[in-house]
Parts: sequence; structure tokens; C-alpha cells
Amino acid sequence: MIINNLSNEEYHNSEKYSEFWSSTQLKNYIDSPKRAYYKKFFTTNKSTPAMQWGTLIHDYLESRVKGTDFESKYEIFYPPINKSTGQAYGNTSKAYQEALSMCENPISEDEINKLKLIYNSLINSGQKRLIEHLIRVGVPEVSKFLEIDGIKLKIRPDIETNTKKGDWKSIRSDSFNLDGIQRQIQNMDYGFSAAMYQWVTHELEGVWKKFYWIFIESEPPYDFLIVDSAPYAFSIEKYDGINVVTPNCDALRFLKVLEQHKYCIKTEKFRGLDTLIEPDFKGQRIASIQPSSFYINKSIEYFNKK
Repeated sequence: MIINNLSNEEYHNSEKYSEFWSSTQLKNYIDSPKRAYYKKFFTTNKSTPAMQWGTLIHDYLESRVKGTDFESKYEIFYPPINKSTGQAYGNTSKAYQEALSMCENPISEDEINKLKLIYNSLINSGQKRLIEHLIRVGVPEVSKFLEIDGIKLKIRPDIETNTKKGDWKSIRSDSFNLDGIQRQIQNMDYGFSAAMYQWVTHELEGVWKKFYWIFIESEPPYDFLIVDSAPYAFSIEKYDGINVVTPNCDALRFLKVLEQHKYCIKTEKFRGLDTLIEPDFKGQRIASIQPSSFYINKSIEYFNKK
């Protein structure tokens, strides 16, 4: 099932799609099936300021793709003025928080100006043709739902064309370098999500699409970098006119998690961390956690002689 223009609220929170697992939810199997089950059914996501800024960047770029009015979705927030000082109240003050709570989707003029600078950085760069292509022909946030082998999965890439998929990713300036981007990809398991997006699309539509991340610096100078997910997810190369698809590290992890998820749904058993431990001949699952080389080489010496 493929649905265009499904709202974020309905995709994430409606009862109709509550049995479908997203990549974020499925990734919790990496810790344990028990954690995945608990996170899916007993927790709610809490939004942080960094996540809220990332959402603003995402929504603004989506509006440029759709050609819609971004400002109409948000209400410009003007901090209340302290009559004694003539200055705006600070964002931790009661007056500020009360005024902020009256706005349904607040945004400041400063944030709008920053978003415009980010967009201008994208379309006035050496990657201008590719970015304009994505904006011109890309379709934002197509919701896809797959039922297969007794499980239900859902995906919602930020942007998609006939041959490519992509996600906008916000990253702090102090992490905007090749090492920092690598760390964020690995710490956030972005490759796992990319692999799931590719696999679900192939199962639904019979095509393999390359997946890219567009990392955007969240602070000046608002630089960006397009990163191919192939070393982590599924790499797709054409040989003699035939697509050859290779699962790489995160794609292999996704496929293993997928099989475990099928098993858990079928048996209705979601074991804890010990499911990652191979049982011994008695069937006991006792972990043997080895010390790291750094820890092994830590030395301690006492010098008591004068």
C-alpha cells in the first residue's frame, strides 16, 4: 500500500497503522527483542530542541519540493517584552514560556532567516543540478506499508524519485566533517533505516533504488554534503544491463533483525538481551564479556620505598 499526502500525525500515531513497525522501532531489536517490544508499545518519543530544529529544516525543504507556503504552517513567535527593561523576556522565564504555549506551531523570524540561508546554500552550490533535480521531480514523504510473512512494516523517506531515495539530515557544525558524519551515521544506525527503505520499496514495487543522505550543517555557514548509503545499506550496480544488489554491513543486520522480528511476531515471544547469547550444552545463556585491550593494558604500580 502506497499513500501520498498522509499527514505526519496519521502516519506516526493513528490507530489504523499502529501495528506497522517503522525502521526506528525495528532498530531496537539490535539491543534486544524485549526492548523493541517495550519501545513500540509502552513509550512515546520526546522531542528535544535539536530534534525540533531538524524538523523545521525538514519541513522547510519539503515546502520547497512541494511548492507550498511554509510560513502558513507555522506562527511567528514574538517574545513578550519586559516593561521594566524594555527587553524581551528570556526563554527560561515564566512569561516567555506562557506566551510560547499559546502558539500552536511557533517559529521565530531568526529561524525563518536561517532556513532561507540553508536553502540558498543548497541551490547555489557545486551540487546545484542534483539538488534542483531532487526538488523538481522528487516526491516528499510518500508513506509505504508492507504486509509480508505475517509482519507489518512502514517507511516514509523524506524525498523520492523514480531511481533514488533520500533523507535530509541535520548535523551540528562541530561534527560537520567526514569523521563526524561517519560517527553520526553509525551512532544513529542510519544505514539500517536506509536498507529497510530500499528493501520495503523493492518488495512493494519490484525496483531497487539507491539511497542518499543530505547532511546539512545546522549552524553557519550551513554547508552540506550528499552521502551515498551504499557502503552501509544495499549497493546497486549495473553490469551488462542487469542490476546487481549487494547487502553491506547494515543491510545484513537489517535482514537478520527482520528474521528475528518474524520469529517474535509468530511466537509472541520477545526475549531480552540473553537472546544474543548462544546457549551452552545445558541450555543456559551466560555471557562471557571480554575486557577490551585498553582495559587489559591498564597498569597499576605502587612505590612504597623511600
